[in-house]
Amino acid sequence: MSKNIAASEFQAKYFRIINEMGEDGELVTITNRGRPVAVLSPVRPEGEDRSIS
Repeated sequence: MSKNIAASEFQAKYFRIINEMGEDGELVTITNRGRPVAVLSPVRPEGEDRSIS
């Protein structure tokens, strides 16, 4: 599962979002005017699959 978040909200709350991502392991898709512009993913321990798909 992944979370979608507007770029403006990410800018205002990035520290909390990154901490949550480290705990729950969910991808975060950052959007600008509703269009995806970036995907932020947590670091996986070595040996785990690192693909985004």
